[in-house]
Amino acid sequence: MDNNFVTQESGSSDDDIINKILENVSLVDDYREVRLPSLGMGVYNLNSDSIHVRGMTFEDEKALASLKDKTKIMDILIERCVKEEINPAELLPQDKIYLMVHIRSISVGSSQEVAVTCPKCAKKSSVEVDVLETFPCTYPEEALQKDVELELPTLKKVVKLRRISSGDLEKYKNEELLNNLWRFVLIIDGNSNPKIRAKVIDKLPRQDIKVIISTIMCEEIGLDTRFMFSCISCGHEELTDFNFQDGFFTMT
Repeated sequence: MDNNFVTQESGSSDDDIINKILENVSLVDDYREVRLPSLGMGVYNLNSDSIHVRGMTFEDEKALASLKDKTKIMDILIERCVKEEINPAELLPQDKIYLMVHIRSISVGSSQEVAVTCPKCAKKSSVEVDVLETFPCTYPEEALQKDVELELPTLKKVVKLRRISSGDLEKYKNEELLNNLWRFVLIIDGNSNPKIRAKVIDKLPRQDIKVIISTIMCEEIGLDTRFMFSCISCGHEELTDFNFQDGFFTMT
């Protein structure tokens, strides 16, 4: 018998043997606790402000490779790599991005090399940014609620707004979101009639519209992706916004 082969131990199940072989591979069952930027409990059916994520396995990679709709890659990864049962389409965009950054960090790291064009000398510089180390995550004082009531600064009337989800952003893009803003303004001064809401919104001043959009988009929470860029050619320094490059979340 070839001494390089070991027979199955008597009484050992296949799962026991597989677990023994993978005992040094932490990705399989090692979940990282991630505190959601929204603090979770008010928006989702959770008992905590944190959920648990793991890194990708080869089995996950094969599932992504067979996926026909590549726009669903982030949703599939969240479904597979998040321990708790949560619908990716219901996640606030900031929560979804933050979870994906952690999944990527565990899998391949959280650094990304980006090309920045200096606004002063027009020279391009390559900058490596570690997303988790560089960018702070802003949390609210209290857990966000899915619906929120507030008084608009110019209208001086109370409105009830619904936070926008990742699924909403996929459905309503750019002008479509503006044209469907009334869907996220549930009540205006006690009135819930869709036609009245839509007509009132069209007549609102820009200041009130900015408050509505900022609130439903939850702009006050999540990763602050601004960083100080220093040009290696001319030394010019400027606060720059980081953009997640293609392949960052798909890890390609």
